[in-house]
Amino acid sequence: MNHYFLSSIVYYDNNKRSYYNIIVINEKPIGELSKYVVQKSLPKLSEYKTYDNDCNKKCKWCVTCFDDPSELLNARHFAELILFLKKNNYTIDVGLSDLIKKDESNNETMMAFISI
Repeated sequence: MNHYFLSSIVYYDNNKRSYYNIIVINEKPIGELSKYVVQKSLPKLSEYKTYDNDCNKKCKWCVTCFDDPSELLNARHFAELILFLKKNNYTIDVGLSDLIKKDESNNETMMAFISI
């Protein structure tokens, strides 16, 4: 069984010139979800933010929209993701998900632990 965790992070969309929260996963998953996960080098949130060439901080596995995989999935659509996961036989570990806390070091908010 493979285990993953889903998080929400702030993302700056250069094309739309706006900030919003996207959903990321700790690694490329197996199963149907893998079709909707891409690795992206995220833009800096401000000119004062640095990454020190650390790919763990600037490169993330991002969940894309199911109807338009060229767009990143907004965290407001988390319910859609949960339905997709349930429909495709992923398990959502509610017990572990209840223990999730915000990781202040990289501004990620843990959302759920899943497995397949």
